[in-house]
Amino acid sequence: PRGGLLVPIPNTLSVVARYLYRQLIVAQQRGDQAFLVAPDELASPLDPWLSRYHPAMGTGLLVWQEEVYFYARVSASISAVESIVRRARSLAGMFSLIVFARDGSLDKDWSPALVASKTRFFIVGAYDGESFLLVKFVV
Repeated sequence: PRGGLLVPIPNTLSVVARYLYRQLIVAQQRGDQAFLVAPDELASPLDPWLSRYHPAMGTGLLVWQEEVYFYARVSASISAVESIVRRARSLAGMFSLIVFARDGSLDKDWSPALVASKTRFFIVGAYDGESFLLVKFVV
């Protein structure tokens, strides 16, 4: 990316989830492989709940070294996307982060570096717990 644009968006989680869901639908209509990725800053790959986690259709968990991420593909429902947004909200830090990536696959050689290279925008949840900031990249 060569530049960026900061866009304030409304402070409700459902509005953010609908926006992300629409982006996945648009990508699906274009025939793009798109996905959302959100870190769980409190989770560890050794946490016992990971083995009991049952993701909704089109969503799942990814583990990278000591980090755990939730993801949603274009086949995820709007309620599944909202669940990902809720799970990305962390008490561990000041921000939550949801990344929208396109033209990449979660099925082969997944890593944060791959996601970073395919990122089209990301949404950051602010410290107040209600506000979000959308950051789009200009390519």
